[in-house]
Amino acid sequence: NVNIPQNFGTTIPQVNIVEADKVDERDPPLEIALDILFDMPKRLFVRGWGLDTEFGGSLDIRGTAEEPLIEGTMKSLRGTYKEFGKKFDLAKANLRFSGAIPPSPFLDILAETDAEDIKAQVNLSGPVTKPSIKMSSEPALPEDEVLAKVLFGKDLTDISPYQAIQLTQTLQRFSGGGGGNGFDPMGAVLGATGLDELNVEMSEEGAATVGAGKYLTDKVYLEVQGGGEEGSGGARIEIEVTPNISVESEVGQDAQGGAGVFWKKDY
Repeated sequence: NVNIPQNFGTTIPQVNIVEADKVDERDPPLEIALDILFDMPKRLFVRGWGLDTEFGGSLDIRGTAEEPLIEGTMKSLRGTYKEFGKKFDLAKANLRFSGAIPPSPFLDILAETDAEDIKAQVNLSGPVTKPSIKMSSEPALPEDEVLAKVLFGKDLTDISPYQAIQLTQTLQRFSGGGGGNGFDPMGAVLGATGLDELNVEMSEEGAATVGAGKYLTDKVYLEVQGGGEEGSGGARIEIEVTPNISVESEVGQDAQGGAGVFWKKDY
């Protein structure tokens, strides 16, 4: 048994301190100021919510390493927007950086397709983590009427009760934004294969055509297509001569091909 005495004696033994605990006096982390011009003329890919687009541009990075502030705009070089089983042409596609991340960067995408007697438009805007999606048209129609023409090729008054339910569900998804759960199966395939682009298109007869693209170098891009329909295969190569001039050559499954020189200028 060990008994603890009720009272200590008047003599207190001397204790020799071998090493006292050191007070943690670490210096605060070094604050690194940033002043970087980031030039990326190509190969910045944004994928998800039906968007598969390659961007290029310049960014001005300031602030600190802990809280960087990024300013600049990346513009679309190539890509598509797919929704409702249709491929939309990109009339405008910008990725705008404005300060801290998040909420930056911001999407500014306008995609268009012909639907019956109108030009249907889809606009993606807002933070890239959760953009808003809106539909419009030329000539102007209410959103539900535009959707009816895009989805079913009919006026709103001509759709069936089941189609009306589909239309309502689509409008609800649009009102909830484009973020969703962020699942991107096409992005997963690209990551596993090392490809830069992968597109799957369906013909009116239900035949699939697959296109795969890869940058062989920073200035050489190769795309190969193959599918179930006769004559659907082919290859295309794009060579950047200067930032404004590129040479493209393509050949089909029937060995017929063509070439062209393209000039572009951003304003």
